[in-house]
Amino acid sequence: MRKLLLLLFGVFMFSTNCIYDLQGKMLKQIPVTSGMTSVTAYSQELGNGIFLCSLNANGKEIETKRIVISK
Repeated sequence: MRKLLLLLFGVFMFSTNCIYDLQGKMLKQIPVTSGMTSVTAYSQELGNGIFLCSLNANGKEIETKRIVISK
């Protein structure tokens, strides 16, 4: 079982880490609480492909990174 470790910087209250496909469909939403430095997602939940991981805090997008999964 392969894990994706997503590092978080500057987490605020009411944060979420969302994973999207390239068509913009949200595939996974992970709640983030203050003090967390990382979250884990499993690659088999997503499959192969390119995904966007977005950190959102207080209703605003803070940062988005591209993730490539190849098995």
